[in-house]
Amino acid sequence: MKNQEQSKEEMIQYILNQGKTENDTYFAKESHVLNEDFEQKMTKLETDKQDRYQKQQAAIKETYEKKIQRIELEKNQSMMLEKQAYLRKVTDKMAARLKALSKEELQSFISPIFITNDLSGQVDVLVGEISQEAITQEWLDQLANQNEMTVTYVLSSEIIPNDGGFILSQDGIEYNYLYSSILDQISEEKEYEIVSNLFKNEVI
Repeated sequence: MKNQEQSKEEMIQYILNQGKTENDTYFAKESHVLNEDFEQKMTKLETDKQDRYQKQQAAIKETYEKKIQRIELEKNQSMMLEKQAYLRKVTDKMAARLKALSKEELQSFISPIFITNDLSGQVDVLVGEISQEAITQEWLDQLANQNEMTVTYVLSSEIIPNDGGFILSQDGIEYNYLYSSILDQISEEKEYEIVSNLFKNEVI
């Protein structure tokens, strides 16, 4: 028979073995939990990394696109200003050319307006100061006789200062052929054309 001391040692060894087994099981379980937790955290970190990268890329792309749009806008504005400046030079030259027309040149230039219009009856003619030498009552009478319509042109005693050309007026309706009006119309049409062309090429 085993003596008491040997039995005691065996019991102690059994308890130690059981403790080791329990400890091994516990630590294996905890190690598995820790490994799962580690993998989850690593997966989350990788996902966060990808999210941050995508957000950074989106922010960089947005900043780049805004810079490109700003550059395009500045370029278009610069082009528009240059074309407007050129247009002003052209209209200034046209104004100077109109003002420099001789009496005969101006009469030849505007006579078709008086001869071929569809007006009839009395038509009042208001003349700009620059053109008053060319547009006289006598000259208007000659043109009225060439018009197929029965028309009478009456030259107004009022003169429009610092302008050339004329205004035809009948029954409250005016037909404006003043130099300033013609040049303004040309300028507006060309400016609209400039802006339209720019917007066609602009990505918005």
